[in-house]
Parts: sequence; C-alpha cells; structure tokens
Amino acid sequence: MNSFFDTSAVVPLVFLEPHSGLARKAWDASTLRLGWKWLRVEADAALVRRKASTEAWNLWRSIEGTIHWVEPEGDWYEHLRTFNRGAGLRAADAGHLHVMERCTRAIPDLVLVTFDQEMTEAANRRGLNLLHP
Repeated sequence: MNSFFDTSAVVPLVFLEPHSGLARKAWDASTLRLGWKWLRVEADAALVRRKASTEAWNLWRSIEGTIHWVEPEGDWYEHLRTFNRGAGLRAADAGHLHVMERCTRAIPDLVLVTFDQEMTEAANRRGLNLLHP
C-alpha cells in the first residue's frame, strides 16, 4: 500500500492512543510512506507538549527517517488558499490534504491515513482514497 500520513496518524505511533493499533497496521502495510514536511513541525510540537521521554524522541526519529517527505515546488500557497475555501479545514489540515491530493497525480492509488474526522470528510468529498478501518 502507498500511504500518505498526516499528523493524527503518526503521533499514535509514538504515544499510546485510541488509534495506535490501526496506525501501526497501516504503517506496517505501507511500502511507500509519504508525508508533508510540515508534519515534522507538528509531531515535534506534540512530543514537546507531552514532555516526551528520550525513548519517544528516538522512536519519532526512527519513524521520521522512513517517511518520504513531500513539499510542493514553487509558490503553491495561493492554490492552497483556494483549495481550502472548498475544504474548510484548519490550516495545517488543509495543507496535508492539499499536498496529498497533489501526490495522487503521480501515485493514483495513494491512500490517506488520518484519524481526523474533518479531514476524513473533506477527503471523501474530494473522492480521495482513505484508509478504512
């Protein structure tokens, strides 16, 4: 499976959360793991805010090292703004979904792994592939 992970699907790999089991299954089933570079900022913030242990930081670094990081080229922010007028997501979530949708141009079978309900609904409206538990 080719997967695009957002922050809500990566943080449960580091901390025990309700979706940790499903996140791990998706992670293990993925041959290609993509993520928008901003996920690194969000994951670091989650670890800092939770006062993560050295073990948690080491686990995050290991996870981080296996993700293929994506950042659109050029000035894509105006496209993102337009995109989000239809999606209606929080700013970073809009970025994740926009980048994922752009990645599907090169990888049509790409699956979004998210546990964020609003992002799931927006992805469904846009006809994107989603991980279904």
